[in-house]
Order: sequence, then C-alpha cells, then structure tokens
Amino acid sequence: MKLMFISPITDENFEEKSRQESLKYVSTGTEIEVRRVPYGTASIEGAMDEALAQPGIIKVGMDAQTEGFDGIFVSCMGDPGVNALREAVDIPVVGPCRTTMLYCADIAARFSVLTVTDGVIPIIETIAHELGVAGKLASCKAINIPVLELVDLDRTVNALFKLAIEAIEKYDAEVLMLGCTGMIGVDISLRNQLLNAGYDIPVLYPVPISIRYLETLVKNKLSQSRMTYVKPLDKDRSIFNMLNR
Repeated sequence: MKLMFISPITDENFEEKSRQESLKYVSTGTEIEVRRVPYGTASIEGAMDEALAQPGIIKVGMDAQTEGFDGIFVSCMGDPGVNALREAVDIPVVGPCRTTMLYCADIAARFSVLTVTDGVIPIIETIAHELGVAGKLASCKAINIPVLELVDLDRTVNALFKLAIEAIEKYDAEVLMLGCTGMIGVDISLRNQLLNAGYDIPVLYPVPISIRYLETLVKNKLSQSRMTYVKPLDKDRSIFNMLNR
C-alpha cells in the first residue's frame, strides 16, 4: 500500500516534520510519502489561506493517483481541497477534521475542539454541521498561537491545558480533539497534564487517526461515492498550466 500525505502549506520545515511523524503511524508494509504543495501559503489559518492552498492540493493529489498511490491524506484541519480531490480522483481521500470528529462523536456524547487561531473556528464549526455532529460539538476555541509558532511546545501545551479545563468544566466536554495537524507531539503531554489534574479524558490527535482510517479504506477497497462526488467534466482548466511551471 502506498499513501500520499499532502502537506498543504509551503513551509519546508513542516514538510520534514510531517515526514518523520507519519512513519510512526503507518502499518508494516505501508509506504507513505509526504509532499508539500508547489504554491500556496506558509500556513493555513482561515478561509483565504485555504482557498489559496487548494489548487496546489488538487495538483499533488491528481499526480498521486497518476503515480500509483492507493490513498491520499490532506493534512489540514479545515480539510481544504478534500471535496474537490474526491471528485478528481478514484482513490480514497481523507481529511483530518471530518475523520476525527466522527471518532469523537462515536466515543462520547460531547466533544470540544482546541484549535490554533480564531480564523479556523468557523471552518471547523461548518464541518461539524455538514457531518451532522454539530449537536455533539460542545465548544471550539482557539489558543491564538499561529501554526508556525507551535514549535514552542511548552507554550502550546500550557495554552491548550487552559482551554481544555474550560472545555471540561464550562462546556461539559467528554472528549478533546486537537484542532491543528501542526500540534505535533503535544497530545500525550496534554493528556498527562489533565490526568495529573484529575481529568481522565481522551485527547485525539487527528494525524494518526486519519492515516489509519485511510489504510482501512484502502484495505477494504472503499473510496468516496461517485453518487456524491461526481466526476468533473472534461474541459480546459488553465490554472493547471500555472501549477506545472
């Protein structure tokens, strides 16, 4: 099995960290390649960033199918380009937000999302409504630390801990979902801090969940429905001429 991990931002350091991280989560015998978009933004923290990133995401995803990959993971919590890619390719495409929300909704009555900046909140809330799990979304709050500053792990975990306590005590959250795939290596630290504070609550980090879900789809020979994601009509799309330069 060969999986494509699309890093939807242009930051080279994030691409390398994602490459190292992704190898921890794949099963024996699964190959995974991390590839960043050719054009876009340094990070994604709102609808404008998502729109700018999507052409590159689509290009990398279409190339992945041509090159013989079996599935695609788009590593951004707004699931940018996922719907478009599901139309464009036949192999399964997953995004971390919708995938992890479904897990949260299954294992608890109420869940909260802890994300990076305020611009991401309406995107996540919209996905919850589209999935039909908005009634289980207890809260979605931001630590207001930009994606590229998440490398300061102590600052990130401390900010997440404060929001986590609020989600539990004020909004009655029973599961916590990290709302950025750039929160690399913080889920275990946050979980331990919460345990030390007396809160035995699951903390879901979307990257391993999404990669393993994608593996399941591939193993079961499942992909997105063509009744939902209709194949695009054959026509000139000049934007690809720009992306191929």
